[in-house]
Amino acid sequence: KVLEGNPLAFTNVRNPFERLVSGYLMFVYHFEPFKNKTFDQFITEEILKKANASQPKKTFLAMNNHFRPTNAYCAFCNINYTVISKMETFNEDRMRIMQILGLENEEKMLRLFVHGGNK
Repeated sequence: KVLEGNPLAFTNVRNPFERLVSGYLMFVYHFEPFKNKTFDQFITEEILKKANASQPKKTFLAMNNHFRPTNAYCAFCNINYTVISKMETFNEDRMRIMQILGLENEEKMLRLFVHGGNK
């Protein structure tokens, strides 16, 4: 019934390489077992090992949810998204979504992740 009303469907994604680097830095600084791990070790031992151990492959349940592929959470192929927002331009995208919905926003646009690229 909701789909009959032509809803605005949107999601937010993040560059997968930025997710990995961010996760690596978080693990190295906050979790003792990772303090002396290189980025290569982190990818091999934490990400790839657990991704390969996940059964079924579509859900990647053995993986930490911060690194699980985004499509394991949402049915990207089953939803016709109106907007796919990027984390790097979230505030700009949010303003556009509000404009599409006819909502007013008095907040000044503030660019998050200023080092995340120019698009």
